[in-house]
Amino acid sequence: MTERPARKPRAYWRLVLREFFKRRLSVAALAATLLQLLVALLAPYLANEVPIVLREQGKICFPSTFDYPRFRTTDWAAFVRDLPSGDWVLMPPLPVGPSHTDIFNRLDHPSRRHLMGTDDLGRDVLARMIWGGRISLSVGFVAVGIAVIIGIIFGSIAGYFGGAADLVISRVIEVVICFPTFFLLLTIIALVARMSIFYLMLAIGIVGWTGIARLVRGEFLRLREQDFVVAARALGVPARRIIFRHILPNAIAPVLVSATFGIAGAILTESGLSFLGFGVPPPTASWGSILSLARQYVYQAWWLTAFPGAAIFFSILCYNLIGEGLRDAVDPRLRI
Repeated sequence: MTERPARKPRAYWRLVLREFFKRRLSVAALAATLLQLLVALLAPYLANEVPIVLREQGKICFPSTFDYPRFRTTDWAAFVRDLPSGDWVLMPPLPVGPSHTDIFNRLDHPSRRHLMGTDDLGRDVLARMIWGGRISLSVGFVAVGIAVIIGIIFGSIAGYFGGAADLVISRVIEVVICFPTFFLLLTIIALVARMSIFYLMLAIGIVGWTGIARLVRGEFLRLREQDFVVAARALGVPARRIIFRHILPNAIAPVLVSATFGIAGAILTESGLSFLGFGVPPPTASWGSILSLARQYVYQAWWLTAFPGAAIFFSILCYNLIGEGLRDAVDPRLRI
């Protein structure tokens, strides 16, 4: 009787993905998030007064993609209207930019011309929603990326070396946690002479690293006495290699779950700051800034509240569902 060959063990992440895709709500949330990201990335080709492709005097140009010096002061509405025969232009589906004003169509209700209405300056709300998604989502991803990098560095040092390093880093984490998040953010913003999206992402990232650091520290405390780590130490492997090559890959799964929830929190934080007037400076569109404008026209323009509020709610819901699905897939006790 021939011996049956040993079955190869499944890769850990393949198992996690298989378990994740069993959860329909999480998969639907992931699909909606990917669609939202695609719309944000393609914003210049979806809502813009600048053509996507232009044929002028036999030459093909891509004004939405590349910066042409001769087009910088072009009035595109007049340019397209007076286009000579033989030349052609391909405009975005929504041929209006997020900053295009039309004082004759201020606070227009949603209609076929403006699907989500206009604001107090006649700017198309749908165009501003599409471009605002780029700001809100980029703040969420970049801010959480900064927080994850800081949290992994400090958490791994504290968890692996212990002793004085663990004591100092743990006390710093406790001090930062003691301060209200918005208070710290407003303090950091107040120290910046001119606010920009970069400083906003940096501020949210600096404030949000503590939870990830504590999570990484706990995972390192659990893993540093495992046999594979002890064997690596006995072989003289440098601490840097043990941390980043051996321990961190085994501790990264809970960090990804935490980061997913963190993206939702960062989007909500950016929206809250923009709502209070401390976010991205105008005329840059973000969901929070559109929602902030709605305070002045609560009874006149309901769409200024409904659409950005729904976008923020839907985005946060999707990221929370993705985070819950990852959490269940990573934890063997919660697998279906």
